[in-house]
Amino acid sequence: QPGFAKLKHFKREAKKKLEEVKEAENVIAQRGALEKELKRIQEEIADYEKRLPVGKEIPKLLEELSARADDARIKFFSFQPAESNNPLVVSSALYTELPIRMSLKSGYHELGKFINYLENSERFMRVTDLSITADSSQARLHEVHMTISTYISQR
Repeated sequence: QPGFAKLKHFKREAKKKLEEVKEAENVIAQRGALEKELKRIQEEIADYEKRLPVGKEIPKLLEELSARADDARIKFFSFQPAESNNPLVVSSALYTELPIRMSLKSGYHELGKFINYLENSERFMRVTDLSITADSSQARLHEVHMTISTYISQR
């Protein structure tokens, strides 16, 4: 009887080890797919990091906005980072919303082109306030006051 009990015990152990080997083989078989998924996630993270400038990139962002406005034939009077009075402004350990207030003179089509640039920019940006006032001295140009918000990485 003692030999039979040992044999039964070894059979259970062998079955257990065989299951562990099969599990390890499954993990190995999935390794390629897991590595591919990891690479995709790393690329996605890099894309989001590119879309979230760090604080030191704000002057570059303002220059980029000015250049895009010039491309759309918009005349800037002023633009500057602004304090937000919006209670919904997002701030976290990873990023902070940065409103940028702008005053400019533009036609409707030029303004549309500029807003299209903002909405399709590599960076996360959105128009949060827009006011257009007719200019009685120039029928095709309007005074525009707008606020866009972008997000700044805290890292």
